[in-house]
Amino acid sequence: MQTQFPLFHEMSAPDGNRKPYVDERHGYLVYKVPKEIFTEWKDFGFGSYDKGLVWLVDTTEPFLDLEEWEGLDGTEIEIVRLSFSDFYLWKVDSIIHLNVYTKKIRKMFGTFEDLFDSGFVSKDYRKNVLWEPLHKKAIKKLGLLSEDECYGFAPLPTLGGDYKQEYLIKTNIREYLAFLAQV
Repeated sequence: MQTQFPLFHEMSAPDGNRKPYVDERHGYLVYKVPKEIFTEWKDFGFGSYDKGLVWLVDTTEPFLDLEEWEGLDGTEIEIVRLSFSDFYLWKVDSIIHLNVYTKKIRKMFGTFEDLFDSGFVSKDYRKNVLWEPLHKKAIKKLGLLSEDECYGFAPLPTLGGDYKQEYLIKTNIREYLAFLAQV
């Protein structure tokens, strides 16, 4: 198998229990997502990279209720989620970054190849967007994530907590996202 994202794979190999791509279930997505994402799904399935720092999402089992997030219209497709619940979505011809803590939705320019092989391998991006240093502390404190879990904060920073190690929790991602959408 050859990845569309060689630099990312070199730094953040697929790991953990992966769900395979199944043509009968996922094949219809070939015309809805960029070719490089579809190829990655076919070759490597869905799941974790770099001990859960980045996840390719099985779009047939979305985590987000898109109607709960102002600025999304429900036509977006979940592609990537991060260990702290941020998402990268695909909409027609654009990558959209959803920061679930600030509720900011940002249309990104470029391709998924740019995101994976430039952004996700950049030291600054890994520190400031993926929160890699905090992710490593969360693993030590709470253990690795399963596919339906994320790291978060309790209390939430908007409710008196902070983005620090002492506030870290591991929780069900769907429940956490539902809560974040309402705060």
